[in-house]
Amino acid sequence: MAADLVRKANPRALPLVALAGLGTMAILIVVGVVTGSVFLIPLGVLLGVLVAMILFGRFAQSAQYSAIEG
Repeated sequence: MAADLVRKANPRALPLVALAGLGTMAILIVVGVVTGSVFLIPLGVLLGVLVAMILFGRFAQSAQYSAIEG
């Protein structure tokens, strides 16, 4: 339901959320594999999900405020 509201308010928001999350994951996973640090791989997954959730929340909040304004 929130995704539909965000998509109607800003069609580019959901791809940006996905790219930010996957980009964060990819960077930390690649750094973890290159340096041999196993710790960075799960950290990359968690931070990627966190970044995506934060961005989605901000887009959803702005979409809700714009819907209230009319």
